[in-house]
Amino acid sequence: MSGRVGSITTDIIADGLVFNMDAANRASYPVQRTLATAESGSCYNTLDLSQSGSFISDPQFVTQPASASSWVFDGIDDYMMIGPSANVGNNFTFSVWYKPTDLTGEGYGYLLSSDPTVGNDKGFAIDEGGGAIGAGKVYYYNGSASTVLASTAVSLNAWACLTFVTNVTGNEIKFYLNGLLDKTTTVTSIETDYDYIGVWGATETHYLIGQLANVTMYDRPLSASEVLHNYNALKGRFS
Repeated sequence: MSGRVGSITTDIIADGLVFNMDAANRASYPVQRTLATAESGSCYNTLDLSQSGSFISDPQFVTQPASASSWVFDGIDDYMMIGPSANVGNNFTFSVWYKPTDLTGEGYGYLLSSDPTVGNDKGFAIDEGGGAIGAGKVYYYNGSASTVLASTAVSLNAWACLTFVTNVTGNEIKFYLNGLLDKTTTVTSIETDYDYIGVWGATETHYLIGQLANVTMYDRPLSASEVLHNYNALKGRFS
């Protein structure tokens, strides 16, 4: 089933959607924001305004015609803290629209990571050019080891929809690139409680380089047809 829930302004799947941060949705921003570049402040989960992403070091906000509405992370010190954390429970889906602007770096950038204060230094990340995964490929870090999730790398300076559908009980992650299944991988464990966007929370390192436009989480695994539906519902912004 698709349609609006809370303050969704696009025809993405509504069933099970628990987290929706959308750079193009005015409800994601508190009233005092003017949407100028390099502002500090918060971006809210449009489904639950108690959940806000606090911008650290002022990721820039850009919009059309310069770009699809998005946040720019500089790879130096920009990231977002989710408060309270997004607990998605077992068998969840995480999706983000991402445009890498540098794949020649020296390390990894985290799309989503967990809270290190409870020993959960885990998350979804991308090799930004200097790691062993392969530049432009996504992986999952379980606190001690990294597992490649992708057969296909994302392209430099191009928007891509990255969707991760998990089976936590079976330790399985399906990675979809632009609405289509790219690879199914078994990992040793999967975290279900996340606190950071754009950085590895353990030491506030491994900053993401590039632009993020939408971050969504579901408390259930989306089917292949639902993943494709969501991609088609939003792809017009990024053409």
